[in-house]
Amino acid sequence: MRTCVLPGLDKTDALTFDSTCVDGDMCVLTMESVVLADTRAAAQMYVKQEQLPGDKKEELLTEARALPQLKPIRIKACSHVFSAMELLVLVSTRGFRCPVCRHGSGREVQLGHTMGHFRDFPREVWRFLCELASVTRARLWLEAEREAEREMAELRVLELNVVQQLPAHTLAQLCSFELTVAAYVTNMTTGRNAPNIPKMVYRIPMRLVDSARSSSDTVLEAEAGRSRMLSRFLSKARWYTARVDLQIDGVDDEEIPLVVGGPTSCVHHRMHAGRPTSHVDEFSGHTQHGTLCITHQPCLYSGEHMVSRVCYSIDKDSFRTLVASVLTQTFSMGVP
Repeated sequence: MRTCVLPGLDKTDALTFDSTCVDGDMCVLTMESVVLADTRAAAQMYVKQEQLPGDKKEELLTEARALPQLKPIRIKACSHVFSAMELLVLVSTRGFRCPVCRHGSGREVQLGHTMGHFRDFPREVWRFLCELASVTRARLWLEAEREAEREMAELRVLELNVVQQLPAHTLAQLCSFELTVAAYVTNMTTGRNAPNIPKMVYRIPMRLVDSARSSSDTVLEAEAGRSRMLSRFLSKARWYTARVDLQIDGVDDEEIPLVVGGPTSCVHHRMHAGRPTSHVDEFSGHTQHGTLCITHQPCLYSGEHMVSRVCYSIDKDSFRTLVASVLTQTFSMGVP
């Protein structure tokens, strides 16, 4: 018996057409004797199970009816024998593995390549196999893609359900908060020759306030604390703006603005600012998420106001809803 290696496979994947098989040799793919296998009937069955245009399906059915009867095929390395058409379709569409012992390289058959000169492998069989296997591979690939999408959708639903169930403080530990302050030297009503360009932009991460220290059970808080640098450049500016951004771990480089503050005059430019009283600048809005408060405390010695605390607060339920909506939107855009 001469051996045959399909294009693209390893030499250890050799096949032989075996004419010595008897009725007792069973094919595990059909659960019938290999000597009773009908090549034409099997080929037509495979064509009929594919979704093909009418003319293409009829063309392949015509080719299937004209195929010669093939002898049983034995895998040389492991000696397991199978009905010819069933094994050829299997290894041509899914990679070479023995259905019984899993022997084989796992390589894919290179469809469309020249089969070479092998008298026991008719050219019309190879041509039909290439056309059929190409269609079957495309279907299997599409089915695998749909299954992967379905599994991903189920995973996303599960993750979102977990987000909805997590305590807000636990969920916040998977995120980071950042404060940005822009200080301006000129007045807000400057003309064309004196644009409102920030003197300095101050950017600092905010720390999540421990739930045990929080003043409320329903509010989530993040703080930046006392900052001499922030106090120093605000003391040299006329007005400033502040914002808070959220970064969720696993969402690529996307910052979600929580609070975007409007222009506010610096505390030392306000009337009665020199009095030894505290001032709190609050940044919030009905369309924004939470409130940012910057507290200015007068120094006992100089009377100048210093930033004593920066605190961002948001309702816990609102925060959980916000994170869930961001993740939902991210998932719908195809982010892993």
